[in-house]
Amino acid sequence: MLLGPHKTASNRSVNGRGSFQPSRTMAQQKCMGLAQLLMHNLHTIQGGPRRASVQPSLDNNARRTRVHTAAAAGSKPRDSHPALDEKNRLTMMLTMGKQQTKKILTQTAVSVVRKSLDGCCARQAVVSPKQSGGKDSKKSCGNIARKSLQRPVPSVLDTGAQGKVSDYTIGGQLGQGAYAVVKNAVHKSTGRKVAIKIYEKYKIADSQRKTCVNREIRVMKKLTHANIVQLYETIDTTKQLFLVMELVKGRSLYSYIRSRQSRKLEEPECMRIFRQVVAGIEYCHKNNVVHRDIKMENLLLDEQQHVKIIDFGFSIFAASTQRLKIFCGTPSYMAPEIVNKKEYCGPPADMWSLGILLFAMLCGTFPFRGSNEHELFRCISRCQFTYPAGVSNSAKGIIGRLLCLDPARRASTGEVRFCAGTTSRDRSPRRC
Repeated sequence: MLLGPHKTASNRSVNGRGSFQPSRTMAQQKCMGLAQLLMHNLHTIQGGPRRASVQPSLDNNARRTRVHTAAAAGSKPRDSHPALDEKNRLTMMLTMGKQQTKKILTQTAVSVVRKSLDGCCARQAVVSPKQSGGKDSKKSCGNIARKSLQRPVPSVLDTGAQGKVSDYTIGGQLGQGAYAVVKNAVHKSTGRKVAIKIYEKYKIADSQRKTCVNREIRVMKKLTHANIVQLYETIDTTKQLFLVMELVKGRSLYSYIRSRQSRKLEEPECMRIFRQVVAGIEYCHKNNVVHRDIKMENLLLDEQQHVKIIDFGFSIFAASTQRLKIFCGTPSYMAPEIVNKKEYCGPPADMWSLGILLFAMLCGTFPFRGSNEHELFRCISRCQFTYPAGVSNSAKGIIGRLLCLDPARRASTGEVRFCAGTTSRDRSPRRC
């Protein structure tokens, strides 16, 4: 027979009303005790050692033989007894075979563990009828306990993955970062060319990094704009996470400018690219998304010179007035309130980065420089810079509105979009 669960008074806590409430450790010990007892009974049935009170002796084995003989003859055994009947039942179970015996005990174990979990959940949840809601709460805890035994192990990341890796033919590498690589691929059934960002899960096992990846996926799923790279689907496997995205045939804005001998762009071309970036960031801000890492490396140019904003790893959902505390971004593009480690609003910080971007595209250098990060941050905090020769007054006006120490006075995306618009006569920016 299966023995009852062990009873222990340890690992109990007293609530405010003086009743005892078992902790999780108590529930774990109870389940472990049940498992040990079940394994003991299984070992006993298969012929292993038993306790002295129930272990059959040689005389009992001989008596068991006489019982079977009497049963076959149709007569009642001479020494029939409840204890002997139990031993006969164990003997019959042995004749059923080891596999069927294990199956019976496994089903019994699951049933007993479920009942134990139901009881533990109910005792933890039901402190008083007013707090728990009575029978409904106990029933709910029981359902949770049953589902926990049937539910598979959850994925490392909550991505809502749908597709399969086998749906794609993965090709060569397009780029590589600290946590992921980007490869081109072709969807087998449709022939559509895509880019797949592949995360190795051991590289994002840290809870903070995992949160960033989950946030990146949620942000990209919400954004659909001509100047933002589109996320098609996610594929979650045991060792890797795949982000299937729009393939941009071209190169980054950084590579494009570096290929120029002057390391800068002419103002008409610069403003055409800049307006597209502003349009994409304006769409993000309208959807309460802050990018927080605007830079030339995160802007792609396709074959038609259309801009695509990428890399939303630092992005976050935040209202325009919400105060943020996270210190993140690329040092040369960081706003003064971030480098000074103050609370900041997301959209003005993005606008500062747009000002740095415009200055670098027009001038071929950054407005603030330093031999080390500390010196760089000191220059950013002072906001003192000079324009090289050849920058128009209109462009200076836009940059000045963006690189403003006071976040409240910085230009918004709508104001910058108007100022960066062109006149019909000379295709130069409007004056602001």
